[in-house]
Amino acid sequence: MPLQRRGLHRPQARRWFGHAHGSNSQRPLGPGAAPPAPAAAAPPLHVVLVQPDIPSNTGAAGRTCLGFGAVLHLVEPLGFDLSDRRVKRAGLDYWKHVDLRVHASWSDLVDHLSAPPISMHPSALFFITKFGDASLCDVNFVKPPPAGQPEPQPQPLALVFGSETRGLSAIEAEPAYAKGVTVGLPMHSTEVLRSLNLSTCVAVVLWEAYRQLAGTQRIGGHGDN
Repeated sequence: MPLQRRGLHRPQARRWFGHAHGSNSQRPLGPGAAPPAPAAAAPPLHVVLVQPDIPSNTGAAGRTCLGFGAVLHLVEPLGFDLSDRRVKRAGLDYWKHVDLRVHASWSDLVDHLSAPPISMHPSALFFITKFGDASLCDVNFVKPPPAGQPEPQPQPLALVFGSETRGLSAIEAEPAYAKGVTVGLPMHSTEVLRSLNLSTCVAVVLWEAYRQLAGTQRIGGHGDN
């Protein structure tokens, strides 16, 4: 009898959830959720996952990137196949809309970011690690112009995250790592907490970078970049 009771309740829960989701999806966005007006030459934000292991984290990161207008880069080898249903389950039906680039190696990624039309400066690589020198509370993703100088052309930047099991150890010896900025997320309870979830870190850091860029109206479409 208990098993039958649980079986009867499950379809009702699914129907209720689907109805709630459907009704909310018909409501227009509030003013606070509307994106800022796009700037004509604003480059995109780039999120890089180096050798990720868990497909659901990558799927969730992709959905977050889509919401903030960022390009998602994956550096191989991956710990899963991109056709894994867990990737799409986390990304929902948004996954097919994610601007996704897959690179065979770290050097391939660096070549891609440094070449036109992106032309990213090495100092615009921000490596997110618990061993970071700068705190996310203090880091400036947008460098202010010198006093009395006009606002410079916006520059692209990349937020680089390591794998869930190895962090950024695979690239710490690379020249680009030494030229970039290492950033840490402040954590409490470090006597028991080793790290934060990868997709959570992506959301937190991407939001802060987005906030700083939006404050200077540097968020916009990324065209063919």
